[in-house]
Amino acid sequence: MQIFESIKDFLELRIFGNYSKDKAEIFFSLGEKYYNQNEFQKAQRFFESALKTNPNNVIYLHYYGDILANLGQDEKALAVYSKAVANNPSEMILYHKIAELYLKQNRLQDAIDIYQKSLKINPSYANAYYRMGKIYYHRINDTEMAKFNLKKAVNYDSKNHKAFLLLAKMMEEEKNLSEALLYYQKAIDSNKYDPDPFYNLALIYEKKGNTEVAFDYFMRTIILDTKYEQGYFKIGRYYDNKGNKDLAIDYYKKALKINPENLELLYLIGSAYYELDKLDEAKAYFNRLFQYEKTNINALVCMSRIYESEGKFKEQIDILKSCLTQSSDNKDIYLMLARAYAKLNDHEMEKKYYSESAKLGNKEAINWVQQTEKKLE
Repeated sequence: MQIFESIKDFLELRIFGNYSKDKAEIFFSLGEKYYNQNEFQKAQRFFESALKTNPNNVIYLHYYGDILANLGQDEKALAVYSKAVANNPSEMILYHKIAELYLKQNRLQDAIDIYQKSLKINPSYANAYYRMGKIYYHRINDTEMAKFNLKKAVNYDSKNHKAFLLLAKMMEEEKNLSEALLYYQKAIDSNKYDPDPFYNLALIYEKKGNTEVAFDYFMRTIILDTKYEQGYFKIGRYYDNKGNKDLAIDYYKKALKINPENLELLYLIGSAYYELDKLDEAKAYFNRLFQYEKTNINALVCMSRIYESEGKFKEQIDILKSCLTQSSDNKDIYLMLARAYAKLNDHEMEKKYYSESAKLGNKEAINWVQQTEKKLE
């Protein structure tokens, strides 16, 4: 196979050779072809040949560095990128690629230093400030230096969308909501097609209790991105809280279609159907939920009430008993068990669970116990 590949490469060289006398360009063309096909080992051979002919060509060095990085040969890639920078210090992307390799090796200060070096060549290189801001925020946990660099980034590039988003997030974490709102708005101004800043703005207004403004921003997210799950979820919650269960279900289902494994949505849809007294639909969604999570106490309690309405008291009891180990406050569970045993005329167990519920302070259970004791006097 290797012999065949070598013959194939030789023939390609002959073909290219008919059109050009520059061997380096021939090697480059073949190397670029394999690079674009992600065949990096083959590309490596041709770029090494090209560099033997023209060792200081920055384009060749750049490609060769990328190939080595893709092959996991990080130290060699660093050396090649560094040589490329030495030959063309104004090629800003090379500084970034060196920094990314340093970050991969957790050499955080080296990454910052290389970005600082790029700023000596181009003091208004906004991306260097943005990248340093990210390093200080995510890797070093120095929020002051992160803010300093991010503000520099947006000062030199008023369209640096990601820098505005990160600044807004930091302001929000510091509870400075007015500044957060300002930066999210600037993020929108820099890229009006990204739903994320609209969503984050909506969350802030939601926290402030301004649900109508929040709703408008949530609606913008799904207009911009029809697969924006969180937007559908929040709109569903809005209608759910307003008591419009049908609309809530519609939006919950749209979110669930995007993420079928969202267990909270399965519960919320089941609960909304339960509120609408559509018990078969409610059971279907609760059962889907129980396939993944059998400990959701709210869903279990709802299902127990459905069994109660169907007169399936033994099934109700089984579910309620499974709830006892999952809740720290079981007075209501004990009460429901007492009622279920009463329906089955099992008065011994009825008395037991009324007593347990009464011990925890349930008023109905306390009255039942007191009335029962009076009858025995």
